[in-house]
Amino acid sequence: MTNISDRELFASLRIAASQILSEALNSQIQIDRLERMTEAGRRNLLLRCWIEPIENLPASFIIKKVEGDYSPECCDSADTKRIFNDWIGTEFLNTVSPELHHSPHFYGGDRRLGLIVIEDV
Repeated sequence: MTNISDRELFASLRIAASQILSEALNSQIQIDRLERMTEAGRRNLLLRCWIEPIENLPASFIIKKVEGDYSPECCDSADTKRIFNDWIGTEFLNTVSPELHHSPHFYGGDRRLGLIVIEDV
C-alpha cells in the first residue's frame, strides 16, 4: 500500500467531493477548505468541508471515507461492507420520507475511493 500524505489525500478527496456535490446540486461547487474531524488511524476518515456561500445551499458538508482494507470488488472485507452499508442506508433513508429527515441528506459517493458526501448536521 502506498503511503500518501494528508495533503495529497485531501486534494483528491476535495476534487471528488466537489464533483459529487456539483452533480447532486446541479451547480458548479468548489470546496474551499477541509478539516479533519477524526484522528489518524481510525477506521473512517471524517472531513468537514466548506464551500463559498451559495443561496439556499448549506455552507458545509461531511465527507466520510473508509480507511483500512478497502477494495470495492472485495465483498468479504469488513471495511468495504461498512462503507457500502453506510452508503445504501443513508441513501435509502433519504428516499423513505425526505421531509422527516431520518438521516443526514445523502449527496452521493465515489465507489473507487470508498467515500460518501452527506449533510453536515
